[in-house]
Amino acid sequence: MCRRCREGLSRFEQPQGDGTVAVSYVHVRSSDHDPEPIDNDGSLSQVSRCDFCSGPGPRWVYPCGDFVITVPNDDDRGYTGGWAACSECHDDIEAGRWGNVTTRWLNGRPEVGSRAEPHLRAQMAVLHTAFTSHRQGPATPYS
Repeated sequence: MCRRCREGLSRFEQPQGDGTVAVSYVHVRSSDHDPEPIDNDGSLSQVSRCDFCSGPGPRWVYPCGDFVITVPNDDDRGYTGGWAACSECHDDIEAGRWGNVTTRWLNGRPEVGSRAEPHLRAQMAVLHTAFTSHRQGPATPYS
């Protein structure tokens, strides 16, 4: 979460040649300022957006193990802990309708042009597959 705007941040990890990992953050949605991450104790109490579509009002939490995905022509991206989901994403995830989840995510990003959409859909498919394989149980109500 960003200290300045209280919006969600994505964490990216890039392994370095010396065995360390460089960590960087970006806003989940477009922003007019650099991210100012707040330490998180692991709870989701500060989350205010769905981790799947970035929409407001998460209602569910999926337990998930940590994982890293490699994005071609980009940095490796690290994901840690549970994932918050709004009711719409939860319903689509439970029904296996990942295309709907991706469409909802894209609809929240009008700056993404139609030329980039196939590439982003492919990236989201990789992310959703990784999430599914690291998921650690059923969703529970968000508190």
